Amino acid sequence: MLKRYWINQPSTLQEFHGRHGENVLGEPVSHSNDYLRVYFLKGNVESMLFPKLALSRGWLEEEE
Repeated sequence: MLKRYWINQPSTLQEFHGRHGENVLGEPVSHSNDYLRVYFLKGNVESMLFPKLALSRGWLEEEE
């Protein structure tokens, strides 16, 4: 089941800092408890495995 997440990587030292604050959809993968299959809502990358520690539940409201 897909759930809402946002990428929570505020430090410039974190691997996914360039995507900090981005809303995504995520679902569990059968072979790992540490990663989710994440679907991006914009951009060229459709999906990838993403560490759970880099994600927070829910969505952030987009700034206008």
